[in-house]
Amino acid sequence: MIKSITSTSPHITVHGGYPGPMYMNSSPNAQGVGNVRYNVANQRMEVYDGASWLMLPINDVNISLSTEIIETLEWARSKRAQEKQLEELAQVNTTVKDLVNQLNEKQEQVRMVQILLEKERNGSTTSSA
Repeated sequence: MIKSITSTSPHITVHGGYPGPMYMNSSPNAQGVGNVRYNVANQRMEVYDGASWLMLPINDVNISLSTEIIETLEWARSKRAQEKQLEELAQVNTTVKDLVNQLNEKQEQVRMVQILLEKERNGSTTSSA
C-alpha cells in the first residue's frame, strides 16, 4: 500500500493516494487488532480494529509529467527523427553528406565564437595595446 508520495519537482504532478494510518498492531494485549485480510466477497483488503472488520480505503494515485516536459520530450523525439532521416539520406547521397559535414563545421565555429564572446564578457581576455 502506498502511504504517501511527494514531489518537489515542478515537472512531476502527484494526485491521490491515502496518507492515513496503516493498521498494524504487535501489542500482545490487543489480540487480533491490526490483523489484515482479503475479503473475497467484496474484493477488498480489511483490517480488524478489535470489534469489527473495516475495509481499507481504496485511492488511486495519478503521477504525471508537466505539459512543458511532455512538449520537450515530443520536440526531442521529433528532432531525433529528423536527424536520423538526415543521417540515412547522407549515407546514400554524397551531396547531402557534404552539406551535413559543412553544417557540422559551421556549428563548431559558432560554438567557438560563443566561447570567445563569453570569455570577453567575463573579462577573461586581455587586450594588448
